[in-house]
Amino acid sequence: MEERKKSKFSLQVGDSLPFSVYDENGALIGRKGYKIADEKQLERLMQVFAKGDRPSTQIDVNKFANISGTLIDAVENEIRELIGGKSEKEDKTLLRNILEESPHETIAMMQARLANILRNAQKDKDFEKNIIDICENLQDTCQKDEDMAIASIIMTNAVSYSIRHQVHTAIVCEIVSKYLGWSKTSRLYLLAAALTMNIAMWQLQDMLHKQTRPLSSEQKDEIYSHAQRGVEQLMSIGIQNSEWLDYVMTHHEVLNGTGYPYGVKGEQIPKGTKILSCADVYCARISPRSYKPTHLPTDIMKELFKDGQKIFEQEVVLALAKNLGMFPPGVFVRLKNNEIGIVTQRGGKVYWPIVHVVFKANGDLAMGIVKRDTSRQEFAIVEEIPSGDRIEVDPNKYWGYSVYTRKKVFKRKHVRVNTNISAKLLDTERGIVADANVANLSLGGCLLKVNIDSGKFFEVDSSYILIFNVFEHFMENLEFIIRNITETTSYAFFGCQFHKLSSENEVLIGNYIETIKNPTKLT
Repeated sequence: MEERKKSKFSLQVGDSLPFSVYDENGALIGRKGYKIADEKQLERLMQVFAKGDRPSTQIDVNKFANISGTLIDAVENEIRELIGGKSEKEDKTLLRNILEESPHETIAMMQARLANILRNAQKDKDFEKNIIDICENLQDTCQKDEDMAIASIIMTNAVSYSIRHQVHTAIVCEIVSKYLGWSKTSRLYLLAAALTMNIAMWQLQDMLHKQTRPLSSEQKDEIYSHAQRGVEQLMSIGIQNSEWLDYVMTHHEVLNGTGYPYGVKGEQIPKGTKILSCADVYCARISPRSYKPTHLPTDIMKELFKDGQKIFEQEVVLALAKNLGMFPPGVFVRLKNNEIGIVTQRGGKVYWPIVHVVFKANGDLAMGIVKRDTSRQEFAIVEEIPSGDRIEVDPNKYWGYSVYTRKKVFKRKHVRVNTNISAKLLDTERGIVADANVANLSLGGCLLKVNIDSGKFFEVDSSYILIFNVFEHFMENLEFIIRNITETTSYAFFGCQFHKLSSENEVLIGNYIETIKNPTKLT
């Protein structure tokens, strides 16, 4: 037998993999952290590590190993040799991409972790800590690449439905609640509830996902009691946070009182529950099922709007639509020029996402990376492709991870003009008022200049009220969210995103911006 070439890093039976490993066909044979069980598994891994024939293209590197996390120098050196870039700068850029965790893989890992935690919930002394750790990982992933996190809801079907559904619901809850101004800590317990809302019936849920016959009376009883039983189970393993437990208990309650287990309505339902229940229904309807066609995302959103006043809070549905879009990332669409592509990024309007071309107009596979802005008439979306007709694609290619270069985010930015407008900044919950100056303004938001002493009372990702005058019109109760804060010795600068901008305010701000850009239009 030919002697096996040895890797520069050594592994033994019982060791944990420092990164996820894929075979020559791109199939996962060992995920990061997996313990090598026996000599046979070790031999298979070392066959992949042995360099043998040098990869001829950068894409081939992905077939050897998809690296994630921080690795020892020996591993980095070996991957450098596999990459073989044209210059030192290209080598470093590609190596950084390979070593960087792909959000797609992170979410898959969190799903696997959740399955293991729920399976061993009664024996897990660190249950709460482990669930919160998954929540924090999901928050970090959404912060890193929200578009790819949303795409995972459409594209990830590797684990059981019950597990992926709870993770997907948690992702939607994170995105919507953050947009609505919730603090990071408050969002954690909402996500924890999403991950455990079906702890008392997750195995039944997998069965029902494939079941075509009507529910039996026993199954109905188990469904209607699962929220109460779930809370009891969570309390028995040490969960005491009242918000977490309340959200699990009420996640099937709806505005008109037709939900369960208590049939409460309106303001009796916790705010977090209103987000969780809407996210739960959206993710359930968008998930493919073996016995019936998947709802198209555009149809689901229309259904949520239709039911919104009776079942779901309109504010939550609007936040869901604005942040996921009518064509969310991960969906396949046909364009007016007959190209077929995958939505990779949300656009300035809910109907105008950014699309990467997968098939050219003549039906051939598109080899390069070609982006289309669907706000342009020639690239308008004419049809959404049903899930059963979609082609399997490598998400890393279209979102720019692993061996693929991530391009600069393609955005249609709002026109922003420099201003000098006096304003008042309000935190209505705490009764705090601060003087501010609107340094620049757009339809999407503004830059506020605030005295450093006043600025310390305001936080990133929190929602506040802004008051100022435009054309002698008093604009009050203008809600916004602080997205970033930059401080100097004397001032704090808040990068702000407007939230729920009314039609009247949108017209006023739009006219003001046009006047600043074109002073001659002022009459």
